[in-house]
Amino acid sequence: MFGQFFVGRINIFTSLFFIAILTLIHKEVWAFKLSPMIVEFSPEGSGATQTLIVENPDVEKVVLEMEVFERHIDENGKELRKETADFTIYPDSLELGAKEKRNIRLTWIGNKKPNHELSFRFVVSQLPVNTVKPKKENAQSDLKFLLQYVASLYVLPLEAKAEVELINFQLNLQHPSKQLEIVLQNKGTAHQILTGASLQLNGKDTQGKNVSLEIPAKSLKIFDAENLLALSKRKFKIPLESHFPLNKLEKAKIQFAQPE
Repeated sequence: MFGQFFVGRINIFTSLFFIAILTLIHKEVWAFKLSPMIVEFSPEGSGATQTLIVENPDVEKVVLEMEVFERHIDENGKELRKETADFTIYPDSLELGAKEKRNIRLTWIGNKKPNHELSFRFVVSQLPVNTVKPKKENAQSDLKFLLQYVASLYVLPLEAKAEVELINFQLNLQHPSKQLEIVLQNKGTAHQILTGASLQLNGKDTQGKNVSLEIPAKSLKIFDAENLLALSKRKFKIPLESHFPLNKLEKAKIQFAQPE
């Protein structure tokens, strides 16, 4: 299965990324918890192993399966996942009894000297009780899950830092509703969660006069909590007011709040 890609839509609240897909409307569906949801690893040493906790607060046992995937986000914001063997997971499946809590140990065994942060997803799926997990050599599995948590994992080299830049911009005044199309690139070595955007534009109006303006904050909410991974690009389309004065855009400057 290595090499197969899984495609999904990135949730804008990536910092607390959580997916719940219900196949049955039943109380057991909510029968486990995972924490933490964001975990950082060192490429080597003691920090290469981290522990997460699964907890079953219910009175019925649950069956869980754990997997790790490489994580990429394309220019349009779609998340791509690819199976990886760069982590060990212990255990990678278990039955969690009533009111039971268990540790899950993840160890990075991949590149010990990465030149930038590496991003992954840790997926914990609740399966129907009495499910038999297929052997790895079997072609594919049609296992159906009841509940799924998706945590963010980052393998972080020393002194990794985000560096987000605006690399392209274009006015689209022919669109039924006016838009500003921009491309951001994270040239840095760590991801950045975008927040607190401000955008200044300079150009000319229909009379050829110079105009400077700032895009209203309400139009910049499309950036809120978007995750720009290391060495990645993202396209954004910003809606403009109907009376937008610029006819020609010459300069654009965007800034974000610095991560804490």
